[in-house]
Amino acid sequence: INKRKIRMDFWSVWLLFASLFGALLLTDGVELTFELADNAKECFYQEIEKNVSSTLEFQVVTGGQYDVDVTLEAPNKEIIYSQVKTQFDSHSFIPTMSGIYKACFSNEFSTYSHKLVYMDFQVGDELPLPGLGEHVTVMTQMESSAQEVHKNLISILDYQTHHRLREAQGRKRAEELNERVLWWSVMETVCILFIAEQNIPIDINARKLLDWLINRRHCKKNWHMNILPIRQKINNAIQNMPAHDGIASLLSGVYINYFSCVKIVKILKETEADTKNLFGHYGSQRMKDWQEILRLYEKENIYLAEVAQMLMRNVNYEVPSIKKQIQKLEQLLAELEKKESEYKKSENIAHMEYNMMCKQLGVTGYNTVRRELLDKVKELPEIYQKIAEKTKCLDKVVEFYNAFVEFTFDQQYDSDCVSMIKYVIGMCA
Repeated sequence: INKRKIRMDFWSVWLLFASLFGALLLTDGVELTFELADNAKECFYQEIEKNVSSTLEFQVVTGGQYDVDVTLEAPNKEIIYSQVKTQFDSHSFIPTMSGIYKACFSNEFSTYSHKLVYMDFQVGDELPLPGLGEHVTVMTQMESSAQEVHKNLISILDYQTHHRLREAQGRKRAEELNERVLWWSVMETVCILFIAEQNIPIDINARKLLDWLINRRHCKKNWHMNILPIRQKINNAIQNMPAHDGIASLLSGVYINYFSCVKIVKILKETEADTKNLFGHYGSQRMKDWQEILRLYEKENIYLAEVAQMLMRNVNYEVPSIKKQIQKLEQLLAELEKKESEYKKSENIAHMEYNMMCKQLGVTGYNTVRRELLDKVKELPEIYQKIAEKTKCLDKVVEFYNAFVEFTFDQQYDSDCVSMIKYVIGMCA
């Protein structure tokens, strides 16, 4: 008896599950995912009876801005639902007439983006399980459980659908992002190769140039320790140099750096050319010493560190000092120009006064002033003669002046009074 009950329960459960899946399959409606090309429009048709509850649900899974135009058209060509550039939406309605309803999805506003669209067109309510819809008596526990499982299964299917859509959307975005990163990496690689090929310079702060060389491992931190032997070799090498104007100018009180050594070696290739052997080596000790200095400079890029230090010193100290000197000289130049303008003004005034005096003296020629003045001297005797003749008329004035003096002192005044005038009058008498 127990075995028969177990078999009956087993087959009852399978029958209920089969009825459940059959009910799901018999449900009227359309559910699909389709690709909507650019500048395209897709329409779907569904026959619906009057007063049958229906729902249109859609979602753009991938493509462009995840938007699409949607219209729902009744059999009489009336638009009962319309959306423009919408990502997702759900519309429930009850038809007022029976016929074929048309749902259209448009991507005509996009010129190059394809869209992947999910659509679910549900018509009518979910069908009950066979034998449970017209159930008159109270349902058994198994029938109640089956109905509950039916409802839960429908909810699970909806959740699975939405999760699959979200998964597809996320995967598509990840693939697009991965593709963009890939192309960006390719472009960066091409740019780096192009820059390396073209040897394009980069901008480095001059104050941090030495630190940049050390951080990039172009030079070592202890480079200043390795340069001491190089300076010692330079001091020894300059004691034995040939007579040459170029070398003399390089060694005349100037700090000898790497570039000075390069110029010295270039000059020595001319002066020591007769010591060159068959294999291209020089037998001159001078050339060997300076070539050794260059080799030590280029070892571990010591010359780069030295030049960077010189550049930093010039930028930090020499250039600002020269700028200050330039400012002082410009200020002095402005003052001198001001004085020059004042002197020119004084010169013009003096020239005008000189011309006026010359005009008063009757001097007309600018280049014959001396000759004209000497000619004027010849006129002095005649002028003096005229003065003497006019002085004769002053004898009564002299007598009046003598009387005035005697009256003032109240006594006879015998001293020479206006003796020069009296002398002139006496000479002309």
